[in-house]
Amino acid sequence: MRKLKIIFFSLSIILSVFAQDLNKVDLSKLTPEQVAMYKKYMATSGTVSSTAVSDYEKSIPRKLSNDSLDLITPKISKNKIFGSYLFNSQHLTFEPELNIPTPSNYILGTYDEVLVDISGLYEANYKLKVNTEGNIRIPNVGPLKVAGRTIEDATRKIRTEISKVYQGIASGETRVNISLGNIRSIRVTVVGEAIRPGNYTLPSLATAFNAIYACGGPNEIGSMRNIKVIRSGKVVASLDVYGFLIDNLQIHNIALHDDDIIRIEPYQTRVKVGGAVKREGIFEGKSGENIQEFINYSGGFLDEANKTKVTVFRITDNGKTSIDVPTEMFKSFVPQSGDSLGIATHFENKQEYKVTISGAVNMPGEYYLSENIKLKDLLVRAKGFTEMALKDSIELIRAIKDSKNLQNTDTKSIVLKYNVDDELNILNTDNEVYLQNGDQVVVRTIPGFEDVRMVRVEGEIKLPGNYNIRNKSERVSDLIKRAGGFTNYAYPAS
Repeated sequence: MRKLKIIFFSLSIILSVFAQDLNKVDLSKLTPEQVAMYKKYMATSGTVSSTAVSDYEKSIPRKLSNDSLDLITPKISKNKIFGSYLFNSQHLTFEPELNIPTPSNYILGTYDEVLVDISGLYEANYKLKVNTEGNIRIPNVGPLKVAGRTIEDATRKIRTEISKVYQGIASGETRVNISLGNIRSIRVTVVGEAIRPGNYTLPSLATAFNAIYACGGPNEIGSMRNIKVIRSGKVVASLDVYGFLIDNLQIHNIALHDDDIIRIEPYQTRVKVGGAVKREGIFEGKSGENIQEFINYSGGFLDEANKTKVTVFRITDNGKTSIDVPTEMFKSFVPQSGDSLGIATHFENKQEYKVTISGAVNMPGEYYLSENIKLKDLLVRAKGFTEMALKDSIELIRAIKDSKNLQNTDTKSIVLKYNVDDELNILNTDNEVYLQNGDQVVVRTIPGFEDVRMVRVEGEIKLPGNYNIRNKSERVSDLIKRAGGFTNYAYPAS
């Protein structure tokens, strides 16, 4: 019966989530389990397009093993998507600025307030609200339709009508100042790949960026390069967040109208850029953007970068490949979504040594390093030891490459052992330990060490919960005793 209840509950969660329009789900009304399921679905439901491989790309790829490609491909965390920080930064906001002069192209609408100040030969001051018919009523003048007009156009019309009643306006003896008072609210809808899609009420001075900020920006698969503003069924603007980030341009950051729709499309192309560039990360590209443009997004090369080529790492139907693209092709080579661009420095490019480190270090793996590399340098690249490393017995395994020694013995490799302190200094030799191409370093763990293993005890027992396995001989019956034993309703025979 308990199992049936669990199954029924799980099905109810699934049905209740997917019965809704997934772009309009109000996460605040879901249970934590439903929220997790919704996020998982949204993170895996996007599609990524790719462009065809050019004849040049087909002619020069070189096949790499999975392990070697994983180790030399730029390692970029998925949360380092360029621009993602813009909408969650505590030091940057896109909330509408209300304490500014009224923009001359501001369009008046119902519930806006128009301030009319008359001075000189006559003194009068009016706060006039635009009614549902689109009119304001000026004392001694009468109703005047202003809705749908810009504040600049409405000012001219109001001045003209007032001048028919108040003398001295044409000569300047009577002055008329017209400005915007309290502004109305507008309602816009954000749909597509947003963090929080839905309806938003914003001040009428709000722009497209204000709405994007209010919804939390694009989600994990949302585009920053293709955000559409839809008005009366037509696309009136397409925003590119990178234009703001790179060049501080807000050309298409238009003022919003009531009932506008902001649609955030799924991204089409994302490319990793790593190595000797000023800003490593994952960058979104538009159709046709080339290597040079992605380098520009990354801030350009570092001073020590090898600018003669960029290595493109790519996953194809036939496996993993890499392509060396020379400088003269930077503006013609178009990366595909999922590609990684690696920039190898001048010093590293002189001679690359491949060495491997495994075991109790924080970043084990295969590394391409320059010549004259030391054991300490490799340990630094591997981010040092883990807590349970056996530091007094670091093994350096080296293949014998001398032809004479190989002919006179059946020994193919040697093993050297070193004692290393917490500062990564070699203690049992006064000489520097230089590595050779193909060397393997093994850092073993403290004998007998095992990670803490946990099990969960549930059901008709007195103290349900998580318990660690204390020794290798511990049995289920031991865990039940630690959990307080069975309740009166338990059926131990099952």
